[in-house]
Amino acid sequence: MNTTTAQSIQTSVNKQLTTDYLKTINSIVKKTGKGIQVTGNDLSSTNAGLNKVSNGSQTVTFSLNHINAGIGTANAGITQLSGGVLRSDHALKIIPENATKEQQLLTSLAQTYQVGNAAKVKSQELTQALLSQSAQLTNDINSNIQNSSKIRADNAQLERTAKMLRVSQMQAAAPSFQVSNTLKDIGALSAADSTIANGILNGSTQELGALSQVNTGLESLKNATSKVTAGSSKITDNLKTISTDNGKLASGLVSGGKQISMLSNSSNQQLNRIVSPIKLQHTDATHVKNNGTGMAPYLMSVALFVGCITFNIIYDMFTPHKKPKNAFYWWGEKAPFLLEFTLLASTIMYILLLSVDHLEPLQPIKTYLFCVLTMWAFGSIVTFFNLILGKTGAWFMLIFMIIQLGGSAGTYPIQLSNHIFQVIHPYLPMSISIDAFRSTLSIGNSILPETIIFATIILSFNLLMLLTFKLNMHRTNRLPYNE
Repeated sequence: MNTTTAQSIQTSVNKQLTTDYLKTINSIVKKTGKGIQVTGNDLSSTNAGLNKVSNGSQTVTFSLNHINAGIGTANAGITQLSGGVLRSDHALKIIPENATKEQQLLTSLAQTYQVGNAAKVKSQELTQALLSQSAQLTNDINSNIQNSSKIRADNAQLERTAKMLRVSQMQAAAPSFQVSNTLKDIGALSAADSTIANGILNGSTQELGALSQVNTGLESLKNATSKVTAGSSKITDNLKTISTDNGKLASGLVSGGKQISMLSNSSNQQLNRIVSPIKLQHTDATHVKNNGTGMAPYLMSVALFVGCITFNIIYDMFTPHKKPKNAFYWWGEKAPFLLEFTLLASTIMYILLLSVDHLEPLQPIKTYLFCVLTMWAFGSIVTFFNLILGKTGAWFMLIFMIIQLGGSAGTYPIQLSNHIFQVIHPYLPMSISIDAFRSTLSIGNSILPETIIFATIILSFNLLMLLTFKLNMHRTNRLPYNE
């Protein structure tokens, strides 16, 4: 029986431990699978980050092309502007020289012709006007190189003044070779100034176009630079995201790899422990001399319970000997006889066990006293049901005893019984008495819990008997008394 019980426990525990281990492995595998899924998500995030970096790089490349184009445009405009500035500087140097020459020619012409005060005065006025206009033109060219309309107006005025001067000189004196040459020289200088002024105007226009081209290039350069900055910022952010995702990826792979490695590195000994973790090792907590001693608690309990049933069948515990005054008087008339019977029957059984069967209890006195207590508890239960159900109560107690034979674990461990008996086992009176007798006969454990339980049963069922007598007081006038 011990071997069968131990093997049953071993099989049950092995099954439970194997199930728990498989659940643990399943949990680890699930966790590893989730980690792999997270790793896959991190890889997707990394790929998305790489795509963003690629898009940002394309944006930067496109913007750099715009920058290069803008720089080329600005360089072309700057080159053109530099050429125009050089030409304007050269022209601005020539105009003052021509003005000086004109002044010299006019001074010489004025000295040659001093005929006619009126013509002379007018000639001088025109000469001064011509010099002033020439100086004005020079100043306008120097200070307002981009104001083309002003320069043209000054040049036109200069030409008109020169023409008026030529007419006045021709009217003031007779024509001569020197006058003609002087007028030709002045006309040539005026034409040269006009040509230079027009050149400056054209150069200014070209320079304005070059400046516009430079501004356009610089604006493109500015926009492209902003795009490059934005693209670089996106690349930096995406690189940080990629770095973070790569860290998560590495951590997840390392953790999952360790878990899988732990599962795959089990040795044969470990696998054997997983499949069969429990080993049977037989040790006896107490020594029982023979099978009779081992079966004694069960048979003693059965004998005491059968004795109580027999007592209630033979003896009428309900009918009083004379009319009771009250319920307590009625109970007091019957209860002592039950106590006397239980005391006598348990004593006889115990003496026969010692003398005939040669039972050697580990705790003799406790064994005897608990025999008396057990029979009194069994007698209280059986008597109560006999009082409320009559002869049917005795039959009912017989059925109850049969149930206890299977559920009290008197012959075999309760683990070998079916589920119903395992459920009711702790609550059966014979289960309690068998455990107590095993302790007093062979084990030596304390029987205080069993004693308290049986004392409670005795008190409870005697109170119920007292209540039964009280409820039946109205029937006392019709009862056949035993005088």
